[in-house]
Parts: sequence; C-alpha cells; structure tokens
Amino acid sequence: MNSAKIDWNARLPSVTIVIINWNYARYISEAIGSVFSQDYENIDCIVVDNGSTDNSASLVSGLIKGHPRFKLIQLNENLGQLGALIRIFDQIKGDFVVLLDADDILSPTFVSRHIQVHLALPKAVAFTSANVVEVSAEGRARTGGFQAFGAPLPWDAPGLVDASRAIRIPTISEEQYSSLTNQVSSIAPWHVGWFWSPGSANMYRRSILSIICKGQPQRPYMRASDAYVNPFCQALGGSALIDQPLSFYRLHDANYFALR
Repeated sequence: MNSAKIDWNARLPSVTIVIINWNYARYISEAIGSVFSQDYENIDCIVVDNGSTDNSASLVSGLIKGHPRFKLIQLNENLGQLGALIRIFDQIKGDFVVLLDADDILSPTFVSRHIQVHLALPKAVAFTSANVVEVSAEGRARTGGFQAFGAPLPWDAPGLVDASRAIRIPTISEEQYSSLTNQVSSIAPWHVGWFWSPGSANMYRRSILSIICKGQPQRPYMRASDAYVNPFCQALGGSALIDQPLSFYRLHDANYFALR
C-alpha cells in the first residue's frame, strides 16, 4: 500500500531571527548575509530599522528584495533595542527567536545547533546561550570565547539525551551530536547571576518571550534586549549553555560592552 511521504523538515521548529538596526549600515550586510548562510531551512527574518538616519533602510531593502522569508519594518523613531522588540513582537511567528545584533555575525550552523540542543535536552529550557568569538570592528578574531561564559557554575555534562532517543536535525552528524553532548550544560531556574554570552548568542522560546514582552507599554526602552529578557527567561524556565563559539561578537567604538 502506498503512503504519503512525510516531510520531516517541515515538522521541525520554525525560527524567527530579528535584527534591530540603528545606524549600522557599515555592518548590517554581514549580519543579513549570515542569516542567508544558515544550514537550517525553517527560518524567517525580520529586520527592524529603528529610525536610522544613515542609509541602513535602503541598503536592507536592496539586500532582501525578492526573498519572501525576509521582511523590513521601518520605525519612525529610535525606540531602543528593547522598545523595538516590544513594538514588533506580534509579528514574530517562529517557535524560537534569535535577536541578532545588527553588528554581529552568526556561524552557518548557529540555528541548527541551538535547535538540536533544545530538542535533545532532558528537560526543556526557556533559552539556550552559546559561546562567542569576539572580533574587532573589522571582523578579525580577538578572543576564542567569552571570558565570563558559564562562570561560576560547575559544568554538568553530558547535557543531552542519548542520540538514539533524540529528535535529530538532519545537518547535525553523529560526530557533531556527540561533541554537543559533552559541551552542553543546563542551568536550573533558581540560579541567579549572568552566565550567558551577550546578545546574538541566545535562542529563546517564543512562548516564554511572549510572557515577558506582550502587554508591555510601547515606548522607548533604551537598553539591550538581553539584559532584560535573559534574567526573566531564566527565572521562568531556566537555560542551557553550549560551549561552542557559534557567533561573532563585534567590539567597536559604538558597542555598549566595548565602551564599558
């Protein structure tokens, strides 16, 4: 008897990547290019121009023209990264959400490895955070990882279920899965502190972000999104660390952490 072929890729979670940009025309092409390069199929991308006064919006429009999975939203004023996220939250449809800083870059396996970890953890968490490579303004590597990543927690590995029990991402090989197993550790919700990499390194469950963002007043919030959402997500559902550098965190003169 013939049976319909099941498209298992279509059963995998959807991911929305949100890029919130303010006057980063000099960097945003690389950020968008890294979304195009992902080896995970079920992705859409929302680029939010936060009232930029440079040529960011026209540049983005040209880059994403003809690509239906990409959308540009232009705001009339700079609401701050968190304010822009709250303003456009209802347009985020993915099961999982990545907040990609407009000056950062994702590795091609960023989404697939985060999703693999979410689907293979013994217990679901609110978000995952991977290590990062810190790079200069020109994009050249400065460190091999984020110094504070995971500190001061003890590393609890293996962090994933046995490969035979896991929902598997097609692009993750047996060797890669085995590597992830020993480089993932969960953080229970009652731990308080900052254990994660900044900004673009994180992938959130949309259902948890919804609790935090929906219903908030739509006004300027001049602060980084991760500083607000990470502690709340941790309290609501815990997190998991992936000790593999899966994104490039750019340090430059207009970067908050660089200024600090």
